Amino acid sequence: RQLIVMGHDNATEARALVQRALGKAPAQWHDHRKGLLKALKTMAAVGALRSSKTPAQKASLASCTFNTLQATTQLAALAASINDAAKTCVNVKDEKTAKSWYGKVCAINVEQVMSSISAMAATLSLAANNCADTLMPNLDALCAGSVSG
Repeated sequence: RQLIVMGHDNATEARALVQRALGKAPAQWHDHRKGLLKALKTMAAVGALRSSKTPAQKASLASCTFNTLQATTQLAALAASINDAAKTCVNVKDEKTAKSWYGKVCAINVEQVMSSISAMAATLSLAANNCADTLMPNLDALCAGSVSG
């Protein structure tokens, strides 16, 4: 079998080309690591300049974090409620079972789905305001958060 590498049909030339490429790889990797370290140091320096936040900015950042965590929690609750509703509502087939315990449990699970959607909409709306790096409040987001929550 003949070894052809990047137009070189001579096996010796092809092997030499591969060896040169392999020889350059560690140096290139080292250069990339240096560049990454330099970028991280620059980002850290910029972050240090931003760390001088006012108490209001710190409170807004804390609210942003809590809103985001609450939205994540509501997403998990929504998934669990949908799963519960899928399992319990399958037993509700007519008016008689709708008035039984099966129907009541199904209704509770469906209501929980709606509640989770509403809470998630509210917390994401508030997060849109609290997570924005601006001096002006986002009145639309605050209004949506108040109405949906």
